Amino acid sequence: QRVKDELINKPGFKNKDIYVVSNTINEVFFQEDKWSELKLETKNNSLKLGIISRKYPHKNLEILPYVKEALEKKYKIRTEIYVTLNQKEWNKTNFFFKENIINVGPLLINQCPSFYMQIDGIIMPTLLEAMSVSPLETMFMSKPLFCSDFNFMHDSCDKYAIYFDPFSPKDIAEKIYNYFSMDQMKKQIWLANAKDFISQFPNAQKRCDEYMKILSSYI
Repeated sequence: QRVKDELINKPGFKNKDIYVVSNTINEVFFQEDKWSELKLETKNNSLKLGIISRKYPHKNLEILPYVKEALEKKYKIRTEIYVTLNQKEWNKTNFFFKENIINVGPLLINQCPSFYMQIDGIIMPTLLEAMSVSPLETMFMSKPLFCSDFNFMHDSCDKYAIYFDPFSPKDIAEKIYNYFSMDQMKKQIWLANAKDFISQFPNAQKRCDEYMKILSSYI
């Protein structure tokens, strides 16, 4: 809706028909028999963070190794951060990135639940989004979401994300540390409430119905 509100005030979009259909979780997340196993390279007693993303400039992935560095040096937390880049994207990363980040390669949709299950939290230092489905998937899988403190993230996550300054590894590390220092019961309640929160979003069938309504209005 925020994208629509911005567009209708722009030259070239005034008096245009602009429709909004919400993003939603893929149906495979509700069908465990269709999940495909994914084996992550892990170390004992390490904090495991990850992001399912391509390496677009606005995803701001370059900050991730500095977040790991801050967690390990200041908070003494052994950390592993996982990304899902294709080989071309991975080859373009620098030595510091390769030394500190683990690349599992692009995932099939039915591998995503397994990815979420094996990590402790999703980290999204993104600088620009319309509405990414990753926050919804993260909440559905009962994992904490650490993300950029921008309006476009608040729109889809409300109070059920831990927000940080995406330009500050120090702030990101501090927010992550503070969350995992919380009482276990508080974390469980917060994650359960986050999962309830996403029930307001349409399922895949309802999303399809919304698309069909738009198409039908032009037939």
